[in-house]
Amino acid sequence: MTSVEAFVEKCRELIELEREEEIKQSTEALKGQSIKRLAERGLCLTRLRFQYTYTGLYGRTILVFEGESLSRVQTFGPGDIAAIYQQGHSIDEQTSLAHGLIFRLTANTIHIAIEENDNEQFNLLGDTCLFMIIKMANDVTYRRLRHGLTLMVKQRQGIAHHLLDIAFDNADPIPSNFPERTGPSQWFNENLDQSQREAVNFALASRDISIIHGPPGTGKTTTIVEYILQEALKRDAKILCCASSNIAVDNLVERLGRKKQLKLIRLGHPARLLESIQCFSLESIVMENYQDVKNAIREDLNQCF
Repeated sequence: MTSVEAFVEKCRELIELEREEEIKQSTEALKGQSIKRLAERGLCLTRLRFQYTYTGLYGRTILVFEGESLSRVQTFGPGDIAAIYQQGHSIDEQTSLAHGLIFRLTANTIHIAIEENDNEQFNLLGDTCLFMIIKMANDVTYRRLRHGLTLMVKQRQGIAHHLLDIAFDNADPIPSNFPERTGPSQWFNENLDQSQREAVNFALASRDISIIHGPPGTGKTTTIVEYILQEALKRDAKILCCASSNIAVDNLVERLGRKKQLKLIRLGHPARLLESIQCFSLESIVMENYQDVKNAIREDLNQCF
């Protein structure tokens, strides 16, 4: 067994343990609990009235529910996975009416984006009953982590094999074959300090991997933005930016979006993106420019994730 395969196997075991524990805690938190108790623990929004539906987030169905003092709710937020139930029944005794992502939370309303177009039941029930919304465990992250680990093994014979060899200390990094070892002839951000410029030069001189390290507030994101602009606009490179949180990626997109000549696409569910960068989302670009191939692209993305 190679070191990559051993790493992948160990990570799969740990991810499955974490997933099982999260599901267990979520199930135990809900099982046998009264609706009142769930509401007190911040796991349930109760006595909601269905108001209406509309189409948003580039073709998705949005359900709108109204309740009192929703602005004081601290445990629900945009991007959370939620299940919708009828009020008055224990969740142990019924099946959820729908699942979706919380899109917006205002003082008195909550907007939930669902993929399936199954809003007719809410129109039928809307005037006769109340609803409740339960916060659910998120299994999507674990599925994507497992998928990523599978790709690591497959890439042993793919285009990323050299990078994997470097990451697992089976090969040495190769310097860049671009000639500018002394740094860019022109900076997009003239306000970079000396350490930031040295970091950009270091990254540009590395073909395989480079690490920019520093405490919070020292300008790492500003440095990375400069590096991306140098690669994309001076070297005509295609860049994939990843980060450990949605807000970190959104922060990069906000800064990079100021360069009009840069073509940006933000991947991810629109409900989890900042309003200010919605125009860069894949759904927005497809809706605006490629309506005819929208369904084909979405099908490809579903297969990837």
